[in-house]
Amino acid sequence: MVQYIYLTMEVWMRRCLILLAAGILILAACSGRATPTSNVPTVAPSPTPVPTAAPVATCQAVPPFFDSLHPVNVPPITGADWARGPADAPITLVEYSDFQCPACAGTEPLVQLLLEAYGDRIRLIYRHFPLTSIHDKAQIAAEAAEAAGAQGKFWEMHTLLFERQQEWAYLPADQAPQALANFARELGLDVDRFTRDLEEHTFQPKVMKQYQDAVAMGLTGTPSFILNGRLVSNQGFLPTLIDEILARSTRYDPPTMQVDPARRYTATVRTPGGDIGIDLYPDRAPVAVNTFVFLARQGWYDHNSIFRLDASLVLQSGDPTGFAFRNPGFQCSAEVGGLSFEEPGVVGLFGPSPNSSNGKFFITLAPLPDLNGRYTAVGKVVRGLDILQRIPEQASGEILLPSLEIEHIRIEEQ
Repeated sequence: MVQYIYLTMEVWMRRCLILLAAGILILAACSGRATPTSNVPTVAPSPTPVPTAAPVATCQAVPPFFDSLHPVNVPPITGADWARGPADAPITLVEYSDFQCPACAGTEPLVQLLLEAYGDRIRLIYRHFPLTSIHDKAQIAAEAAEAAGAQGKFWEMHTLLFERQQEWAYLPADQAPQALANFARELGLDVDRFTRDLEEHTFQPKVMKQYQDAVAMGLTGTPSFILNGRLVSNQGFLPTLIDEILARSTRYDPPTMQVDPARRYTATVRTPGGDIGIDLYPDRAPVAVNTFVFLARQGWYDHNSIFRLDASLVLQSGDPTGFAFRNPGFQCSAEVGGLSFEEPGVVGLFGPSPNSSNGKFFITLAPLPDLNGRYTAVGKVVRGLDILQRIPEQASGEILLPSLEIEHIRIEEQ
């Protein structure tokens, strides 16, 4: 029972992170930056003919998503930094932020949930990057946080500045010191000392040094996050990247052939809404079926969420992080000649491009012939299709429904 509760909380936390991160992906930062996109099956404008024979597929090792990020030379962490989490945590997240930046305030719930979700496995370092050219009170707010920190209340002031940003960020500049002093009073600080530190700009050198460091690293906006020495272009990817780093031990080499094309294989997908039975076709797509069987037996699909749902068309899963960016350590070329997507319930694999697959899968909820020749079909739902077809009706845009979890996939060979 204890283990069941633990897994349930893990899944709940993961889904909360998915919701927040999905929103963060489209949240504009305090300077414009492009958002990466993933390749997931979509309906083409016109159908492509199904090849008469599937090509021989091959698999190759691929690096983690994290390894594609740009490394930056981050100034060393010192005792002068504001840190949360143990120094020996496997994850170090350095945040360069601006208290007056709306995107920074909007990202704060995600940061707090990351700290809660990963506990002693993550360490957060907060550094100042006041964009004074567009935020006239960013500098004094940063100094206010430092002044509160000098009295042992940095993180409390940090929280107030973000949570109540609307109360001070748009005031006339000459009224900001009084608003900040009111915050200090709420926190029980020595207000006279706090006000004197602001008037004398006691902590201006520290704030400006961190600003200059950010500029020297080439940071262009806030919030900017550096994860284990690599710059994260969009904070919405943080849960995926952190999971990937922590799960390095679960990356796999391309699997050897484990299935016999002459034998019959079935997959039973266990969900809270009931079991779904799938007949796999190793004679039509042996490499793709082998990938699916291997990952299912390794537990790769256990407690996966459905990370994309196009009502009445298709649902997608197969990434333990709940996004479409993590890979298991390998990807395979496509085998598109064996099966078509002419009817509901066809199971296909996909990857970073239409002619590849890396274990993520989709199930059609309607005939989708436009996918023919573009993605590898590995099997067909023979039991429980009604469970899947009810999900769009139940979901109504809500990703947290229990029916959207894949608890386990059992493979049987006959």
